[in-house]
Order: sequence, then C-alpha cells, then structure tokens
Amino acid sequence: GDVYKRQGFFRRFKRDDLKLYNFRFLRDALQKSDIAIFIVDASTPLKISDFKIANFIKNKPTILVFNKIDLLDKREMQNLRKNAPHLFGDLPDPEVFFVSALKNRGIKKVINEVFKLKQRKEMPLENLNRFVRRTIKELGLPIFLLNVKQIFDRDTGGHSILIRYRKKKGIFNLQRKKGFVRTLRQKYFLKGVPIKIKWQEVILSRKQQ
Repeated sequence: GDVYKRQGFFRRFKRDDLKLYNFRFLRDALQKSDIAIFIVDASTPLKISDFKIANFIKNKPTILVFNKIDLLDKREMQNLRKNAPHLFGDLPDPEVFFVSALKNRGIKKVINEVFKLKQRKEMPLENLNRFVRRTIKELGLPIFLLNVKQIFDRDTGGHSILIRYRKKKGIFNLQRKKGFVRTLRQKYFLKGVPIKIKWQEVILSRKQQ
C-alpha cells in the first residue's frame, strides 16, 4: 500500500491555502490507508500538533512509535516506557514501540505489528451478545440489555456495535461507557483497533410500562 508521512501537516504557514491543502492531504491519506503508524519524536517534548494528529487518527487502527530513542539517557527512557501508553488518550489503546531509525533498532517489531494489527481488526467478535451481557453484570452497569448488533466499519477499519438497552436506576455516564470499551478491547485482544459503540436507550411508553 501507499505510505504517507505526517511531517509538516500542522506547521504554521503564512498562506492559509497551503495549510488547508496539508489538512486535506492528511484526511485523504487516512481514508485510503488501512492502518496509521503514528511516529513521535522521543527526543523532544510533545507538541500541540502531536495531540492534534492523535485526535485526527483516533478512529483508525493505530500503532504508536517513539523514534530517536538513541538520544535518550537511561532515566529518560525509563520514564518514556512508563508514561507512553497513557500520553494519547484519544488513540484506541495501540501497541507502543520504541525505535531508532538511525541505528535500525526496533524497526522489525513495528513491521510485524502491522501484519498482526491487520489480522486483529478483521477478526469477528465471537459470542458478543453473551459477553456484553456478562460484562454489564460484572461492571454493575444500571441497564437492562435488549440486544446487540455488530457491524464492521469499513470507513475506520474497526468495529461498530449497536447496543439497545433500557435504563435502570443509577449512574450511566461517559466514564462508565469508556470502562466498558476497555473491558471489551481486553477480552478480544483488540489493541490498536477502534471500537465504536452506539448506545441506544429504549424508553417504554406508559402503556408498555
């Protein structure tokens, strides 16, 4: 497939039309790509542009790569390994790799992950209805499950799931929904694969109640 680099997409330009061109180029490249490999310069502090790009690719199967680790000392490397998985909360919990392109360190692992991620994103979620029902009970979510429908999202290369439910008494907020997605990703080993869940609440009419 084609390879697209992200350097310069969010640099400041005096000409607005050039900035718009870069944005459209990135958008079109993502639409044509199966997987996004997000490469971050490990030798410099994170920039606003890094977080913008992370948000932009959040619905794409993703691999997170920190380059230029040959420029880090031992302590800096330890801190990076500890914090790297939590730096970009918008991403779909991708596998994280630390490489040095200059010294050809860690590159093969990234290439292997490309093939593994492609397999993961195409795997069907078996026994999904049973798992969703059990997880709702384990997490104590205040909802009554009606049904689950799985759809493969061709636009993002991930999974879209429709969950129809009736609300019970209790708090069912965004934080609890995110916790459900994390549990789902761990169960099916979907690191780096976006999961979109549409929660559809069914409200009974007075006659049905």
